[in-house]
Parts: sequence; C-alpha cells; structure tokens
Amino acid sequence: MDLLLATSNEGKREEFQKLLKNLPESTITCLPEDYNSPEENGSTLLENALIKAKAAHLAFPSKWILADDTGLFVPYLNGAPGIHTARYSGNKNPEANRKKLMQKLEGAKGPNRIAYFHCSLLLLSPKNDAFAFHGVSWGHITPELKTKPNKLCYDCLFIPQGYEKSFAELSLEKKAQISHRSQACALLSNFLKQSPLPQLNTYREQCTT
Repeated sequence: MDLLLATSNEGKREEFQKLLKNLPESTITCLPEDYNSPEENGSTLLENALIKAKAAHLAFPSKWILADDTGLFVPYLNGAPGIHTARYSGNKNPEANRKKLMQKLEGAKGPNRIAYFHCSLLLLSPKNDAFAFHGVSWGHITPELKTKPNKLCYDCLFIPQGYEKSFAELSLEKKAQISHRSQACALLSNFLKQSPLPQLNTYREQCTT
C-alpha cells in the first residue's frame, strides 16, 4: 500500500518510513512543497489530523491518506503548547517555539517540568473512511539545550521517561521503540496487516492509553 503523508515535512516522512518499514510493499510520500495546507483550527489533535487528511483527500482522491497531529503537553503550563505546538510562538519557527517554551519554564523544577507527547494518526481511505490511532510518551523538558536541534522542533528538549538523553540524541532505531509516534504506528501496522482489511464503513479509534 502506498500512503500519502499529509505533510511536506521530510523529517516526518523519514520517521514514518522507518516506523512502518515492516509493512509489505509500503511506500510513504509527502505532499508537494507548493501544496496549500489547510488551517488547522480543530479543538483536538484528532480534529486537526482529520482536517489535514480531508484536505489532502480532495487534492489526491485516489490515494490512501495518512495524517498526523502531534502535540507536546506540559501540565505545569496548563497543557501548553498542546494543539498549538507547531505555532507556539505565533508561527512555525522551531527556534522561536523552543525559546518560548524555555522561557515559560524558567525556574520550574522537578515535577513542574514533566511533559508528554501525544500523537493522533488518521488513516483515510479513497472511499473517505477514517480510522484513528493514538500514542503517548512521557518524559520531561530539559532545563538547557543539550544537543543540536534536529528536523523535529522539540526533540532536543524532551527527555523520555527512563532515559538521560533527549529524543534528538537517541538513534532513530531507539526512538522508534519508545516514541508516541511509534506506538500509534504499531497500532496502524497491526490494522493494515489484516487481510482482508476490516469492512471500511465506520469510524474507529484505537489508543495505547
């Protein structure tokens, strides 16, 4: 199955390709750079994923669409950045987003730096049937930047539970074992490995938590 990822973020495509590598003959492509992304005005991650999936479906109606929305949630900040993770500073500037988060957590210690990533995946068939899968990974925000940022905005600040290294410092193989996106992708993989696929006439959700 060829999946069209509802994003032009090459970093995400590389990660999804690795996470879903065990699917037979699976190929993941990104939207073209000149694609006009829809406004993500949903009130939840899943609503935003659905908005992106439906917009991509309109542009590429014969494709299976895979959309995701991922948020970084800090309970001490009342859940922020949350659904505004990608535009926390007011735009999609990763450096500005990281700077704002560090400023908001200035002086916060211990439990006040606890955070979690939540990933919502939305699979949309050419017949417009939707299936959702979720994953969560807990950890904390480091008080200082430990490594050079990678293509994913907050990875260099997030230390997953049970580790001393940030997501950005872990190998892709190790991250693929523990991340929120890997958990959601594991559910997606199990779904897609079913033969034949379940009857595509209803909306279903699967969640790891």
